[in-house]
Amino acid sequence: MTTTQINVILCSILETLDETPGGSPESILYLAAQQHVPDVDWGQIVYVLTSSRLVTSENHRMKIADRGRGIAKMSRDFRAKAVRA
Repeated sequence: MTTTQINVILCSILETLDETPGGSPESILYLAAQQHVPDVDWGQIVYVLTSSRLVTSENHRMKIADRGRGIAKMSRDFRAKAVRA
């Protein structure tokens, strides 16, 4: 995976979780990521998200943490500006 692919997956997951109050099963997030990047290293993605405390993962269910909400908002704002440009 390239750095760009990793960043796209991370931001997509954070934005999705920010819109899903109860969190999401990891399997659903994995399948969505795999559609865009077939060789996704899911273990690496989960490690980055959990070790940086952007999400919590319990019983294979991810929930966004406060730190993750901030990045999700920045990602949405950046995308909105890029679309307007």
